[in-house]
Formats: sequence, C-alpha cells, structure tokens
Amino acid sequence: MSLRDELGFDRNLSRRHRMSRLFEWVCRISTWSGMAILFVLLASIAARVSIEGSMSAFVDGDVPDEARLKEIENTILSHPAIVNVVRDTDRSGLVSFFMDVDEANLKQEDADDLRWEDVRYELVSMCYEIEDVELTFDSSEPITGWDWGFLSRYPSALYPERAGLLPGVWGSLWLLLFTAVVAVPLGIGAAVYLEEYASETWVTRLIKLNLANLAGVPSIVYGILGFAVFVRFFDEKLVIGGVQILPIGSTVLAGAFTLALLILPVIIVATQEALRAIPQSIRTASIALGATKWQTIRNQVLPAGLPGIATGVILALSRALGETAPIVVIGVLSFTSSSPGGIENVSDILENPSAVAEVPFDKFSTIPIQIYNWVPKPQPEFAAQAARAILVLLVILLCVNSVAIFVRNHYQKKLKW
Repeated sequence: MSLRDELGFDRNLSRRHRMSRLFEWVCRISTWSGMAILFVLLASIAARVSIEGSMSAFVDGDVPDEARLKEIENTILSHPAIVNVVRDTDRSGLVSFFMDVDEANLKQEDADDLRWEDVRYELVSMCYEIEDVELTFDSSEPITGWDWGFLSRYPSALYPERAGLLPGVWGSLWLLLFTAVVAVPLGIGAAVYLEEYASETWVTRLIKLNLANLAGVPSIVYGILGFAVFVRFFDEKLVIGGVQILPIGSTVLAGAFTLALLILPVIIVATQEALRAIPQSIRTASIALGATKWQTIRNQVLPAGLPGIATGVILALSRALGETAPIVVIGVLSFTSSSPGGIENVSDILENPSAVAEVPFDKFSTIPIQIYNWVPKPQPEFAAQAARAILVLLVILLCVNSVAIFVRNHYQKKLKW
C-alpha cells in the first residue's frame, strides 16, 4: 500500500470512528430524553393527586355600589367557617370574592364534619336576602395526598372527594384473567401450528401476512366487532328452541372476548418470532434421537422459546389492561355501584365460591373507563381522583411488565445454546 493510500485509509478510519461516537451520543441523548419525559409525566400526574379546597363567588349582572359590596363581605364573614374574604375585580369589571375556610370550624361533635359544599349552600342562603345582588358561589373539596381507602370505595357523583376505584380494580383483574384464558392458549397454539406443522404454501404465507397486519389494526375496530358479535348477536338473536344461548351482553365475557381478539395477533406474532429464533439443529437432533414431532416441540422447542413467548404474552396482556376504546364501544359501565359477582375482596371468594361463576355474565367497569369518566368532569376533585387512578394503573402495568422481564431472564439462564 502506498503512502498516499495509507493516509487516505487513516482519514477514512478516523471519520468512521467519529461517526460511531456521534451515533453513540445520539442514542445516549435519546435514552435520557425519554427518561426525562417519563419522569416529568409521572411528576405532573403525582402533583395533581392533591388539591387545595377553594371557595369563591362572583357577582352576576351589574356591579353594585361599594356599600353593597361591603355588605356582601360582612355577610360572608359572618359564617363561622370563613376567616377571610378577598375581593377582586378583573379587566371586564367582574367582581369576585375568594374565601379562606378554617377547616377546624368544620368539625362537629356527634355529627359528620361539614363539607365545603355544605358551607357553600349555607352562604347561598345567607346572601340570598341581600337586595339587588345576584351571587354565584363555587367550591371544591380539599384532597390531600394518597388515600388507601381510594382502592376500597365505590365511585360517587355526590361526594367526588370520597370516590373510589374498587369496581374498576376488580373489573380490570377479572377482565385480564378471562382474556388470558381465551387468548393465550389460542395464540400459542396457532403460532406453534404455523411454525412447526404447517407447510410453506401460499395459504400459510397469506395467513402470516394478515396476522402481521391485524396486529396493527386500531383497537376501536375490534370494539366495533365485539359489539356487533358478542353484544348484539349473542344478546338478542341467538335463540334456539326458545332458549337464549350464551346471554353475554355488555358483560365481562364480552369484554374478554373482544380484548382476546385484539391481542391474539400480537401473541401469535411474538410466539412465531420466539420459535424462529430457536436453532433448527435442536429440532434435528431431537428427531434423530427418536423423538416424535410433538415430543420435540414439548420438550425442546417450547422450553427454549419460553422467554420470548412469555414476554410477548405478558406485554400483550398489559396492552389489553390499558385499553379503553374497545371497552367503551361494547357499552361497559362508566359508573357502577357494584363489582363483578359482588366480590369486593379475596375473602369474598373464599366465603362464597359460587360468586365466581356469576362474574363472566355480570356488568363491570375498568380502571381506564373510570379515568375516562372522571377526566372530563368540571369538578377539580375528579381531576385529582383521575390522577390517583392513573398512578394505580401505571403501578399495575409496571408490575405486569416486571413479571415479563423476570420470566425472560429466569428462563434465559437455563438455555444451553
């Protein structure tokens, strides 16, 4: 190699090393940027869990004179729970009153404590007698930090600060269980057949192509399919001999079937990829030693592919747990005062096992549905409750995904190839 060629080679090598370092920094910045965005998201949600109570009023119509405004302030201050009133006038001339409430004055002996809403109603009655003034009062209840009772209470429209997530938690758990019972055996079985038994024909290639496409179909399409088949058809039309077969309707079973359709392509594709990653020499060696096709699959292929299969299945189930659109379409309850089968804790299952048989055909709600129901409500208390529910959902998803990582790492250590 000439000196000129050697110098050109050195320059090219240096340039490639610089590009490699640049690409490394791009990947590093992308990773830390994603972590920072996730942290900001979690911090913003956690900050919304707590809200301070507020009490305010504004004047409807024409602004009264100063003497009348003073009379309003004195009337408001005459309530024992109000310790201070601040008047504010904006650029449009709207006069507002912001009140400070002493929560110690809300405590009552031998009775339930007063709510800020109760104080608001009392102020409305007190200010009603002021002539030529129309006031509109607004209030929100204080919510402080995390409350474990949030997981054991039912939703409430009258007392939003006391609303709970109990039906959503149990509904999501039952829905996830029945979805797994339906989707996991079917998905793994279909993938094993396509990879191990089916011959490579144009029909097989067409099925695999459609499975890959179905994995990317929007979830609401599966919701429409589930509504048309599992809710409408089985709920109204499938009657044989005067007996309705499988009266599903908008029940846990309909939701499980719908979500099973949603995640089936994902499980099949993930299982196929896990089986393809297994060296063909393992299958050949097993058959050469006299094992049958099924013995090879059961004792060699499936154990070797279990890390990838388990990871794909659990990630698919975690996706089903967070789905909202298909569940909304099939008519799941956004507000319910009961959990599926009337089961509120594990002891109910032990005391009344027959209630489990009622769960598949019972109405239900889920955590995403309750979040979907709370977020658009105007009361700030519901925003705080929605933030709590989001944290619960994130914790559950984190636990499910952690199980996937544990299973993958555990079985990867046992692989000898």
